[in-house]
Amino acid sequence: MIDWLFILGPARQRLGDKVAHTVVVKVRKKHLPRGLALSMPRLRAFSPQGDPNRVPARRRFKKGDPRALVVYGALRAKDRSVEVWCSDGYPNSTRTRAFLNRLLRMATRAGKRWLVVIWDNAPFHISKILKNWMRRYNRWAGKHGRTRIVPYRLPKASPWLNPIEPHWLHCKRAVYAVDHIPTIEEIRRAVDDYFDIRNAVNTRNALNS
Repeated sequence: MIDWLFILGPARQRLGDKVAHTVVVKVRKKHLPRGLALSMPRLRAFSPQGDPNRVPARRRFKKGDPRALVVYGALRAKDRSVEVWCSDGYPNSTRTRAFLNRLLRMATRAGKRWLVVIWDNAPFHISKILKNWMRRYNRWAGKHGRTRIVPYRLPKASPWLNPIEPHWLHCKRAVYAVDHIPTIEEIRRAVDDYFDIRNAVNTRNALNS
C-alpha cells in the first residue's frame, strides 16, 4: 500500500543500490487534547451584526472518559494519500511502536525490503525503548527476510521539511468548528472521514493524470 518517497542523505548512502526496494514514509504524530481551546487553528465565521460568535465553554470531564487522542500519520508519495491511526491517550514509545508495526505489515505485503521512517526528535521517537526494539526487530527481520526499519531524524525545529505537515493543518481546520468543541470520539470519526475522502480524491486524481 505504501510506495517509496525518497531517501535523504545518509540513508541513501547506506542503502546504495537498494533504493528500488525501499519504502520511505514521513511520519508525524498529532496530539489532540480534549479541551482543544489552546490547539484550535485559525478559523473564520460569519454572524449577524451585534451577535458575534462565541467560543463555547469546555465540557467537564466525566470519570473514566479519555482526555486525549493521538493521531499518527504516514504520507504516501504516489497518490499523496495519508495512512492514519488513532489511539486514546498521549503519544509514547508503545503507541509509536504499534504504528510502526502497522506500517511494517503494509510494507511487507507490498514486497518492500526497507522501511525508511523520516520524523522529528520527539522524546518517544528517540527513546531507548524504541531504539532497542528497532534494533532487535532489525536483527530478526534480517534473519527471516522481512522488511527492516531505517529511522531518519529531521533537524530540530524544521517542520517544513516534512511534507505531511500541511495535511495536518487542513485536517484540523476541517475537524474544528467555532461554535462546537468536539468530543474525543467525534474527533476520531472526523479525522477518519476527512482522510478517507481526501485519499479517495487523491487516488482518483493520480489515476486520471
